[in-house]
Amino acid sequence: MTRIVLIALLGIPPCAWGQLQITSVVNSASFEAGLPRGGALATLFCTLQFIGYPGPDPGVYLASPTSALPYQLGGLQVFVNNAPAPILSVVVPSQASAQPAQVNFQVPVERGSNWSSDSALPTANSGTLTVFECDASGKCFATGGPLSPLPQAGRGGFFSDGNGFAIAQHASDYSLVTTQNPAHAGETIIVYADDFFGVWPTPPMGIPVPPQFTYQYTQAVTSELQLCCNLYLQTYTTGYTTTPAVKTLYLGLAPNMIGVEQINFVVPTNQQPGDWALFFNFGSCPATGGSGCGPIGGKPDNSSPVLVPVR
Repeated sequence: MTRIVLIALLGIPPCAWGQLQITSVVNSASFEAGLPRGGALATLFCTLQFIGYPGPDPGVYLASPTSALPYQLGGLQVFVNNAPAPILSVVVPSQASAQPAQVNFQVPVERGSNWSSDSALPTANSGTLTVFECDASGKCFATGGPLSPLPQAGRGGFFSDGNGFAIAQHASDYSLVTTQNPAHAGETIIVYADDFFGVWPTPPMGIPVPPQFTYQYTQAVTSELQLCCNLYLQTYTTGYTTTPAVKTLYLGLAPNMIGVEQINFVVPTNQQPGDWALFFNFGSCPATGGSGCGPIGGKPDNSSPVLVPVR
C-alpha cells in the first residue's frame, strides 16, 4: 500500500561512498512535494555517487512486521528537527540505474502540525531534515542535507493502485473495492490516505495504531474543519452550484496500521454508475466559478483525485 523507499548502504564504511544528496521529499500516498506533518508518512528520494568502491547490493530492505519500526535501516538514519524517524523500508537501485534511492519513513511529531487560520497548509516549517549513514559498528555520520527550512507540506493524498483507483474496502465485509467488486449507491466505503488532517491524541510513532484506541480528526483550529473535510465523489456541476459533499462517518487513523489515515464515507444514494473521482475540496465554494473562489495557500482548491468504481 505504501510506496516508501530508502537508500541502504549496508556494511559500507562512510569513506567508501560520495556525498548523499536529498533530491526531494514527498507525501507517500500522492507523491506531492512537501514534508507531511508529524505522524504521517513521507518518502525521501536521494542520490549517491560511488567513488572507487562497489556499491551495496541492490534490493528492498523492509522493517520487521513483528516489531516496532527501527530508527536505523540499511545503514541509514533520518532525523527531523533532531528527532529520529521510524523507517519502514529502504530501496537500493542498481548502480547502473538512473533511478534515485528512496526512503519510506514516519515523520517524527517534532516536525509539528500547526495550522494557520487562513491556510489549509501546515506552517510549522522551521527546522532541519538530515540523513545519517551508519557503519557496521553502528556509528553514524551526517552525509545528506541538512534541508532547512523544512519543506512545506502539501495537501495530503489517497493511496491508490497503478491505475489511479483508490485503495478501498467495502465496510460490510472488508473486501476490496474493484471494478469487478464495485461500490454501490448507499453503502459505506473505507478509503486510506496520508496527511489530510490532524488527529488527537498524538499519533503513535513506529508502532501500529492499537485497535482499542481511537485517534480521530481534531478541530485544532476552527477553520481546519472548513478547509479539510469537504469530501466529494463527483465533479462540481456547472456554474455556481455544487454537488453535495458526501457523508463521512469516520476520519482518523487506521487501526493496526502505522501513520495511515482511514476515511469511512457513504456513497450517495443517487450516485450514478461510473468511475468517479474522490477528492477533498479545501475551500468553501467550487474550485471553478463563483465569486471569491480561488486557490488557498497558492495551491488548487482540490486534492489530487482517485477513482472509485460505482455500479
